[in-house]
Amino acid sequence: MRQKRDITGIILTVSSAICFGALSLFVTLLSREGVGAWIQVGARLVASTVIFLVILLLFAPGALRIVTRRQFLLLLANGAVLLVAFTTFVLAIFLGTPAAKVVLIIYTYPIFVVLAASKILGEKITRKQRLAVLVGILGAAVVMKFWDVQGLLRPQPGDLVAIGNTVVYGALILLTRRCTSQEQIHPLALNFWSVIFALMWLVPGVIGVLAWQGTGGPLLTLPDDVGTGTLLNLLGLVVLGTVVPYGLMNAGLQRTEAGTASVLMLAEPVSVLAISAVFLHQPIDLWNIVGGAIILIAGFLAAR
Repeated sequence: MRQKRDITGIILTVSSAICFGALSLFVTLLSREGVGAWIQVGARLVASTVIFLVILLLFAPGALRIVTRRQFLLLLANGAVLLVAFTTFVLAIFLGTPAAKVVLIIYTYPIFVVLAASKILGEKITRKQRLAVLVGILGAAVVMKFWDVQGLLRPQPGDLVAIGNTVVYGALILLTRRCTSQEQIHPLALNFWSVIFALMWLVPGVIGVLAWQGTGGPLLTLPDDVGTGTLLNLLGLVVLGTVVPYGLMNAGLQRTEAGTASVLMLAEPVSVLAISAVFLHQPIDLWNIVGGAIILIAGFLAAR
């Protein structure tokens, strides 16, 4: 039974990484249209709350209740981390750092997860897992062809924000693992309460930004004309970039150690390339294939 659960966790985690490939596409398109970071985040949170609540009531209504004070505090913290993770990813791209560079910086997060998992979660980190992290990051860098990434060595406004997102995203994986595996919070309940509390943290932030600088700046801007294309991109951001991947990730982290999951999630850049090839007609070359093969090797090492 343990082996079956582990295989299920691996499948769910890798599936989550594949679905996350759609996130960069929609964030980039919306940022180009002038949709501010928190407008995107607000749309994701509000719509995701409704969808997650419906799913929870249909499949696990008994899991809705928060049982202990510790669970409440963890969910409250997870909501704050989720909001910061959403905001920093979008903001880094909105501030002008190329999406490829943002993604490349963020893909170093397994280093943070593996280092912290042993102390925070008590996970045993083996030499093979450390090797898997290094191999996986190398594979992600090759997939993204880091030598061609625009402005890779040139400081840009969104770079520090992207680095912050790396730490925050790692913290989100660690907190999710803690909530689902050690605190026995149902993944569907975690989905719902995380976006609820993230939305709660967003409200005072929006009020503060409005009081400080009005609707200008990179957080709360909207294009002059919100057309059908913008609405469809927002819908894609909610469903394909949020509900599906985060739902799969939370379910996968219930069954997979954080260190292992962080390496398996590096399948995302392969998905980004595939989606870009299909929808943006961008070619896939030999280096992309080589990088994808390296990531597969890293996943194999981590899964073992």
